Amino acid sequence: MDDIKALAAEASALASKAAEMQEQASQALLDAASRLTRVQEILTKPVERPPGKGWGPGPLSGLPWHSGARCQNDSAVAGFVAAGRPGRPCDIIQCFNGREQASDWNDVAGGKDDSLTTFDGTMSLTQGQKGAHFIWRAHPELDAVFTVRPIPQAESNRGGRNPRVWERIAGGEFNWAFRRQGRKLAGLDAQFPRRGRLILEIAREMTGEWDQHSIVGAQQWFPTAWAKIVTAMRAGYREASGRDMPHLIWFRPARSPVANGIWTEAILPPAETWDGIGLSQHDNGWAPCTPAEPRLNWRRFKNAEGLDNIAEIADRLGKLLGIWEWSSHHEDADNDSGPHPGIFTQSMYDWFNRDDIRKMLAGETYFRCSVTTFAGNLSWEGTKAYRRLWGAAA
Repeated sequence: MDDIKALAAEASALASKAAEMQEQASQALLDAASRLTRVQEILTKPVERPPGKGWGPGPLSGLPWHSGARCQNDSAVAGFVAAGRPGRPCDIIQCFNGREQASDWNDVAGGKDDSLTTFDGTMSLTQGQKGAHFIWRAHPELDAVFTVRPIPQAESNRGGRNPRVWERIAGGEFNWAFRRQGRKLAGLDAQFPRRGRLILEIAREMTGEWDQHSIVGAQQWFPTAWAKIVTAMRAGYREASGRDMPHLIWFRPARSPVANGIWTEAILPPAETWDGIGLSQHDNGWAPCTPAEPRLNWRRFKNAEGLDNIAEIADRLGKLLGIWEWSSHHEDADNDSGPHPGIFTQSMYDWFNRDDIRKMLAGETYFRCSVTTFAGNLSWEGTKAYRRLWGAAA
């Protein structure tokens, strides 16, 4: 009798497991079908892009497009220009807020209350990487890119360990935080008026697994979650200022896709929730530019997204292009850089200078702009190529 009971229990457990696996398989099929539908919509929807949408030549640099660098300290911009491109000032800067500025949801929101005069966390003027300081106080005259983190370390999905946080965002649980963030942006604009344009780059490199706002394991919720973030942020700005938020929203995946075979067009947020698109570009050792393939980064290669694929999306949907993080060497991949930094740098210059790219291009910013990057490495091929191309006479 006991044997019969044991066999019955085992049979019941197997049936339950089979049902669970069937449900998971059905959900996977639904997710795949949903992604396929989105891709088909993107690929077939006709869009007329207004001519001349790109920003055109850099007013300060004199280059054929707006060009600049990451700003990470008070002397960064001047030092970068002096060492890397003498005589060519930056038209635009890119600034981060650091992981330490987004510990909890109040940090993400920019503070513990709706005040329009106090700014903490991601909006801090004094703490962390101080991106807000450089944008609103140090360089209000320049166009700027503000790279913000929408998920706190307390809810991190780094490595795909907490993908459900994106489902909760998609469900509206944290609308209050992004609404408050919009209010804080309005407060900064009121207290420190800017003359330059501002781009908000949300969850940059979300397709990678290395940051707290990674969408690994959460790509099915990401487009809806992104829409919730942007809608709430815009509503908060309007609530605080009485006008629509003038700042542009940027979507920038990493060079590596969120999963094998799931490319950028399968995770695009709703078109009305972003204004421009970019792609991180580093001469990664797993997909480097070489003498045999000097423009490898223009196309998809193995598990690397291509610049031309991003440009195609921008063109089809009438969006701007902006590459706000690129370099042939950078802090995160010193041991994983390609062997031909000069070839990579030439590839980037040639891509920016293409007529079909420039008509959509807002601009580009070089990622690492510490003085020692250039001044201490003047014999390095990447430095020499950059100085020759970006420092040359117009």
